[in-house]
Amino acid sequence: MIIGHIGVAYAAKSHWSRVPLGALLVATFAPDILREGFAAAGLNWRQTNLYSHGFPWFLLLAVAAGLLAWKSLEDRTRTGGYVIAGVILTHIALDLVSGYKDMGPGGPVGRYFE
Repeated sequence: MIIGHIGVAYAAKSHWSRVPLGALLVATFAPDILREGFAAAGLNWRQTNLYSHGFPWFLLLAVAAGLLAWKSLEDRTRTGGYVIAGVILTHIALDLVSGYKDMGPGGPVGRYFE
């Protein structure tokens, strides 16, 4: 599903050209980057998925990254922040369709297609 995540970043770039492609690529993989950080800190696989892809944690990640983008990107119109947050949310939506992850206690488990 890596191609799908990258495709979202390029699609966002084609529509919002003022948002840097590098920021969009980081945003599209932000939950996976966070999961790897948690794994490096010693959390087990279930915990890393819960805290990076589970509800409400992915929402907090999207809001935090959106605020950071809004404050740091040259486009001060908040558009960059909204786009970055939206790209992070699409990561979760795509994982529900193509990945197999436990996204929280009692929550959905993504579907895996071979």
